[in-house]
Amino acid sequence: MPEDKWAQWLKEKRWPDQRAPLAASLDAVRDRVLAVADLQPGERVIDLGAGTGLLGLKAAEMVGQDGAVILLDISADALREAASQARVGCERFVVADALACPVHDGWADAVVMRSVLIYIADRRAAARELARVVRPGGRVAIYEPINRRVEWGVDTTGFEDVLAAYRSAMEKNPITNLDEHLLATGFREAGFASVEIDLVETRMPVSGSILAHGLKYGAPSGYNAYDMLLAAGVSRERLDELLEACVTRTAGGPIMITSPAMYMLAIR
Repeated sequence: MPEDKWAQWLKEKRWPDQRAPLAASLDAVRDRVLAVADLQPGERVIDLGAGTGLLGLKAAEMVGQDGAVILLDISADALREAASQARVGCERFVVADALACPVHDGWADAVVMRSVLIYIADRRAAARELARVVRPGGRVAIYEPINRRVEWGVDTTGFEDVLAAYRSAMEKNPITNLDEHLLATGFREAGFASVEIDLVETRMPVSGSILAHGLKYGAPSGYNAYDMLLAAGVSRERLDELLEACVTRTAGGPIMITSPAMYMLAIR
């Protein structure tokens, strides 16, 4: 049976022809999220939206056999991949929706998340659920890209119609409408006593082919820029012209992509 779209994307489709740099950047995000969470031996942790286990498997090493880590995701296929790499013995793998975690109130000392809220339309509901599952004084450590402010870095002359459609579609897609200020407000309203946000901006050189790959496969189907624009009425032929232009207009060498993101620590 074919894997679901989440597992397919996590394991294969998101990787461009240069896999190593992206893998290294994901590892760097993982390490910072876990440092923000300040996990201690013996603690109980939820990796919410665990995917193939980037955060949760490392968290298990940090809390040890006396702790507990629930890797929770909607994709059973992705969790099977994560389970195949589990080594500590404190890991549990749970298929569930992030808005309905199957744990009792105050179970977790900490929740860790990477690029999860960009797939959730009702972020206030997510904040309330996180406030429910974390004990008083517990922590939620989050990384989210702020895709509404990504700069493509390529000459888009002649594609003004596509850009206009993209700007119009942004607010309708959770992957591009995340606003860090509204997010922090939602967490405070949910009952978190402290919410701290650290904004970062990554500038990286990429080839035109990697940019084109990112536009089509930078998120699972239904969320990536290519599918957003299809849904907005742009033809597939026009979008393929844009992808080709990304490659031909960067033939002289790499371009710089500016990618804003946020790390957040919310304390219950």
